[in-house]
Amino acid sequence: MKAAASVQPPPQTATTRSRRLTGRLIGGALMGKILGFVREIAMAHALGISFVADGFRSSITAVLLPLLPLQGDTVPAVLIPLHMRWREQGVAAERFACLSVMILLMASMIMAAVLVFENVWLHLLVGGFTPAAFALTRRFVMIMALSMPASAVFGCLCSVELSLGRSRLTSMRASIQNIGVMSGLAIMTVTGQAIAIPWCFMLTFNGIAIWGAATLWREGYLAPSGIRPTAMWAVFCEFAQRLRPLLVQPFADIAQTWLERLLSSDAGAGTVASVDYARTLTESALFLVSQPVGYAVLVKGDAPAADNEKRMDAIARPILALALPASIFLMVAAPDVVRLVFARGAFAAEAILKTSLALQGISAGLWAATLGWILIRMLNAAGRNGAAAWVVVAAYASNALVDISLVGRFGPLALGLGEAARGIMLLIGTAAALGCLPRLLRIIMIAAPICLILAATEIILHDRVQLPLVRLGTEAAACMIAIVLQAFILVPEFMRGLVRRVADRMLEMMRLLERVRHR
Repeated sequence: MKAAASVQPPPQTATTRSRRLTGRLIGGALMGKILGFVREIAMAHALGISFVADGFRSSITAVLLPLLPLQGDTVPAVLIPLHMRWREQGVAAERFACLSVMILLMASMIMAAVLVFENVWLHLLVGGFTPAAFALTRRFVMIMALSMPASAVFGCLCSVELSLGRSRLTSMRASIQNIGVMSGLAIMTVTGQAIAIPWCFMLTFNGIAIWGAATLWREGYLAPSGIRPTAMWAVFCEFAQRLRPLLVQPFADIAQTWLERLLSSDAGAGTVASVDYARTLTESALFLVSQPVGYAVLVKGDAPAADNEKRMDAIARPILALALPASIFLMVAAPDVVRLVFARGAFAAEAILKTSLALQGISAGLWAATLGWILIRMLNAAGRNGAAAWVVVAAYASNALVDISLVGRFGPLALGLGEAARGIMLLIGTAAALGCLPRLLRIIMIAAPICLILAATEIILHDRVQLPLVRLGTEAAACMIAIVLQAFILVPEFMRGLVRRVADRMLEMMRLLERVRHR
């Protein structure tokens, strides 16, 4: 008995921990995405593509865009490996506390600048708004700006938890923020006061940041006793030195987002909201696949350069098997998908048309963006932050070029195509930087026949089937068949193993039923 009691479970390997972390991140992202869908449906019903919807979404951009260098995807790329190093040195809690205070101070200064110059900032951002929409956006910004310090600090808290192999804060962030916005919509429905939405947005951000900081403090991962002015400056310099090569990426994101909002504000009422509604449907690929797998790649760490092709191959094949057919399906079925998800209440015919056009454009490059953002993390994990940043800059430059060239003629469709161009350029650039572009192109060529057959089938179904729900169902069924066929081509070992496991389970069930019948 003593010997049995002393047996310890085998230690978890790095691969096992990475898979479990990825699974938890995907689970949290799925819950957040479900609530995000509910939020967008509620917003579409209550606001449609009115100037209130445009104003709220533009307000989010106005308060979060200046914070991108302090809370974008670049921060986890720096802080996760840096915090691992601090833990090895035994100084993680003290140094992270110093860094958190510095981030809080810097975000507070940015908040003060937004509040002081908010009129100038909004004219630069959404100068094409009507006077009523502009005035409402100003009111929203004055309230929502109070969440800026909390938002920046919370991003750091999430990064530290990820470095510990935990995902609690990251998983719950989207869900709680969506609940906050939905609470504001509910209050607005009862009171008729749209100002309830930014108030709930702001209170939610501050509440979750305070709770997260208190939790890490209580668990010993945040030590305020180590905060000293000299230590704060030293830690921030260490962080900034690692962040500096990556700053090109958030500034490129800022420039692209500013350009998109400015062009959208001139393209007519509802354009801002319609593009964001379309992103609600396409960002599932980012939040459910790219972010969790990308964070797991970061936590797992670097691999020898000779293994880049193998790692890329292992990641690209299953993702392309899923993402390529899904992108084709969304491009063809966009009007029916938008009508099914959003078409109720204030979401009328014009909103359906604009959102469908944006969705079709984005979907053209959705498959590439899904894989490209993961490969960027491979560059980050290898310490090639400068190469990763310049790839992202090139991707955003292609996005801006398409937007400027086409938005005057094609409106939301042009904005969607710009995002597609960004995703394709991102994938090509990262694959080239990793030295595995030829192998990636071979995989895409292998997948091409099924994609062409699916595209032709989807177009025929869209033209021939008249009932919208029946049409959407048949198109979705064709997409699922294509995904299965593509998986057998791109990941045959996995699919054969899956078939064997399913067959074994069915045999077990049949034997069990047989035994029960004989009894």
